[in-house]
Amino acid sequence: MKEQFEQWVARLQISEAGQKIIEKVRSSEPSRRVGGGSKNVSGRYPSRKMGVTIQFESHRVELPIIYQLEHDEDVLEFYDQPPQIKLDYQASNGRRLGVLHTPDLFVIRTNLAGWEECKTEQDLKKLAEKNPNRYFYSEEDNQWHCPPGEAYANQFGLYYRIRSDREINWVLQRNLQFLEDYYRAESLIVEEAIAQSLLAIVSSQPGITLAELLNQSTGAESDDIYTLIAQEQIYIDLHATPLAEPERCLIFRDEQTASAYRLIVEQPSVSLPAISPVVNIVTGTTVSWDGKGLNIIHVGETEVILGAENNQLIELKKAIFENLVRQGKITSLQTPEKTAISTESWQQFYQASPEDQAEALERYKTIEPYLNGHPPENETIPARTIRHWKAKYLAALQKYGYGYIGLLSHRSVKGNRQRKLPEDTLAIMERFILEDYETLKQKRMWEVHAALVRACEQSGVIAPSYKAFTQEVKRRTGYEQTKKRQGRRAAYQHESFYWELTKTTPRHGDRPFEIGHIDHTQLDVELVCSHTGRWAYEVYDTDEHPALFQSPRDAFAAGMAIGGSRVHRMIPYDENFQILTLLTTSEGKAKVQVGRGIKINSIYYWSNSFRDPQIENISVQIRYDPFNIGIAYAFVRGQWVECISQYYAEFQGRSEKELKLASIELRKRSSNHAQQSKVSAKNLADFLASIEAQEALLEQRSYDAEVKEIFRVIEGGKATTSRDEQSKVIQVAFENTDTQVAEDEAIVPETLVVYGEF
Repeated sequence: MKEQFEQWVARLQISEAGQKIIEKVRSSEPSRRVGGGSKNVSGRYPSRKMGVTIQFESHRVELPIIYQLEHDEDVLEFYDQPPQIKLDYQASNGRRLGVLHTPDLFVIRTNLAGWEECKTEQDLKKLAEKNPNRYFYSEEDNQWHCPPGEAYANQFGLYYRIRSDREINWVLQRNLQFLEDYYRAESLIVEEAIAQSLLAIVSSQPGITLAELLNQSTGAESDDIYTLIAQEQIYIDLHATPLAEPERCLIFRDEQTASAYRLIVEQPSVSLPAISPVVNIVTGTTVSWDGKGLNIIHVGETEVILGAENNQLIELKKAIFENLVRQGKITSLQTPEKTAISTESWQQFYQASPEDQAEALERYKTIEPYLNGHPPENETIPARTIRHWKAKYLAALQKYGYGYIGLLSHRSVKGNRQRKLPEDTLAIMERFILEDYETLKQKRMWEVHAALVRACEQSGVIAPSYKAFTQEVKRRTGYEQTKKRQGRRAAYQHESFYWELTKTTPRHGDRPFEIGHIDHTQLDVELVCSHTGRWAYEVYDTDEHPALFQSPRDAFAAGMAIGGSRVHRMIPYDENFQILTLLTTSEGKAKVQVGRGIKINSIYYWSNSFRDPQIENISVQIRYDPFNIGIAYAFVRGQWVECISQYYAEFQGRSEKELKLASIELRKRSSNHAQQSKVSAKNLADFLASIEAQEALLEQRSYDAEVKEIFRVIEGGKATTSRDEQSKVIQVAFENTDTQVAEDEAIVPETLVVYGEF
C-alpha cells in the first residue's frame, strides 16, 4: 500500500507539502463525530473499498455522494471528516476572517486529490447571499465554488470542490442501493450453465428488458441476474432506469452494445427524398431539376411556374417542362413516411461482433462533425477515409434509414468462406467419419485418417490433411457423435435440456426488506389471539388489498421474486443474535457483587462465572430479556454467560410489563396503609405466586403469549422456554430456587408468514 502511494505521488509530482497533508489525512482518525438533528439524518456507511465505516451528516447529500465514491473506479481512497483547514476571506462587511473549516471528505483519485464539501442547493444559495466571498455560483462552468478553499488547496497542488445535491443522479443512487447486497458479497458465484444461458440470451437479444429476462425459463433466480450485473458480466445503464421497474430496464452483453443500440434506436430515422421519374404536374408537387428542389406553384394552359428556396420564380413553357420530364432532367421528389426499423437492419446489427460495434462507434464519432457541417480543423484521419465512411453512412441511410448500419464492417463474414477441399474429398471424408469413426469401436482419429488417405490415393482423390480431418470431426461433436461412439448414457450430458416453464407473478412495488422503519408512534392496535381468531394471517393477508390490487401475501411473494431472496445477506437467528439484540439498562453495565451477582432493575442475577475472584467487584456489560425476567446475560471473559434471577421459579417466563403492572398493584395496595412498604424482589415474587396476581395480570399474559408464539415460530417452530418448561440446571446461590418445574409441553411448529411493508 505504501509503495503504491509513493508511485502515485511520484507520477503526479505532488509537492512535499502536499504529500505531508495527504499522509496526515490517511493516518488520522476523523477529526469530528457527526451528529443528526431535526433536519438531517446522520449515520455510518460500511465502505468495502476503504475497509472502515465512513460517517455522513446527511442522507440526502453526503450519503449519495459516498455511494458514488464507493463505486467510482477513478476514486482510489476517500476519508470522512479530514483534519481542519484554514479559510481566509473577506466577510460581507469588509472584515478579514480566518475560519477553521472541516470539509466533509478528502478524496484521492487516479490523477488528483483534494477536499470535497457537500451541501444542498438551497443551503448554498443562502450561504452565497450571506457570504458571497466564500461561496458563489459560476455561470461559465455551472458549478459552485469556494474561492478561499480553492486558494488553500492550490498552494499544495490539490483541489477543493463544492458538491451539491443538484448533481446527484437519484436513479443511480436507487440502483446502487438495490445492488448493494451483491456488491458486498465476497464470493458470490453463479453456476456456469446458468451464467452461460443468461449470457446467450442477452447476446442474442440486445435490449431485452429485465422483466423479460426474469421470466425466461433458464433455471436462473433473480439473485443470479443481479449478481451478473454487479460483477459486470452483463450490462445495464444504472444511470437511466431504476431496477425496481424491470419492465423499463434494458440489458446488454456489454456497454459497447448498449451504446450502439441507443445510437441506432434513438437516432432519428432520416428519410431522404426518393426520386421518381413520374411527375404529377399539379400545384404543390415537389420536383428536382439539376440537383435543386423546386415546388410547382402554378400550372396553366401554356406555362408552368416553379418556386425556388430563395423565393425566386422560374417560368417555363408547359411544352418545355413536359419535355424535360420525359428526358428525366426533371424528376419528382417523394418523401416516404417514417417506418419502423426493418428486419434486415436488425439482422445487420445482431451479426456485428463487439469489435465491429466499437469500430463503428469510433467511425461515427469521426464523421459526425462532417455530417453536421462543422468539420474539425486539425483532423488526423485522411480525408479519403472520411469520405469513404461518410459515403457508406449515407448509402445505409438511404437503404435502411439508419446510417450507422453502413459503418459496421462485419469482419467475421469477410473473405472467402467457401470450402477449399473438392466435393469428392468432402464426400469420402464424411463417409469415413460416419462409417469408421462414429462407431462403438471408438477408433482414434489418426487411425481413421490413415485409412482415409489410403482410400483417397486408390480413388485418385485429393487426400485432406490431418488438421482438416480433425476439424471436420470436431464440427460434428455433440450428442449424436458421443451416442454412436460411447452409448446413450455417456451422451446424456450432451443432450439438450428442456426447461420447465413456470408461471410468474405480476410485479408490485419495490423489493421487500430494503428499508426497515422504526416508528415510535403509539397506535391503538391489539394482537388477535391465535386460539380465538387469526384475522391478520387468514383474512387480511389473503384478501385483495385495494391499493395493491392483489393480496399482501401475493405482493410479498412477487417482491421477493423480482427483488431477489439475497440469502447471502441473511443473518442467522441464533443465540448470539438474540443476546446482542436484547435490552440493557441506561448505563449498560452492572457491578458484580460478592455472593449476590449483578443487579438489574432491582433483581439480582447469578452465574457460576461470578465465583472468579478476578470478576468480583468489577462492572460487566449486561442484557436482559423483556419477555423473560427470570434470565439475564453478562459479558464475562470475552463471552456472554447466562444468569438466572433470584426467586427464579416465580420470575421465569414473566415479562417486564407484568412486573411493572405487579409493582403498580403492590404500591396501590400499600398506599391504603399508613406504613409504606417498599416493592422488593421478594414482594413481587410473593405477589406473582398469589391467585390475585393471576387475575390482575391475565390480560397482559395473553398479550405476552402471542409475542412469544411469534418468537417461537421465528426460531423454526422450536418451543422456547416458558413458565411451564424446565430451565437449564445452574448452581444458584439463593434460597427458594429448588421448586419443582413441570416437563416441557409439546408445541406443534407452524410457519410464520413474514410481511413486507404495507
